[in-house]
Amino acid sequence: MKTKCKSFMENLKLFENVPYVWGGESLSGSDCSGTICFALNNTFNTDIRITADELLKNYFTRTYSNDKENDICALFFLNNKKAIHVSGYIGNGLYLNESSLEPNYCGVIRREDELYKIYNHLVIVKRFFNWSII
Repeated sequence: MKTKCKSFMENLKLFENVPYVWGGESLSGSDCSGTICFALNNTFNTDIRITADELLKNYFTRTYSNDKENDICALFFLNNKKAIHVSGYIGNGLYLNESSLEPNYCGVIRREDELYKIYNHLVIVKRFFNWSII
């Protein structure tokens, strides 16, 4: 599990300064869910491409972790109970945020409290990856 977590986090870090492209899922351009799907695909050798809401409902279903630093975690941003944005945890209290709201429309590493300030108009939930599905 620890190796998979590290792989997920390292894959997310690749997206720092990658341009925001709606529907994208590559290092030349990505949106928020594409970034998470890219990291999951490279970590688990899978091929998923789904929305932030589908990630929340199907993959990030755990609400608690004994060891956040060695678990796959994401923040989900909800509007009317639907996830419309997601940021992936990269360790040390930091998240990779791929968003059109970021300066220069690119992936930025942010602290959790910064994300709460940027998205204070949305409901924010922290969820952990459901290891039993892959």
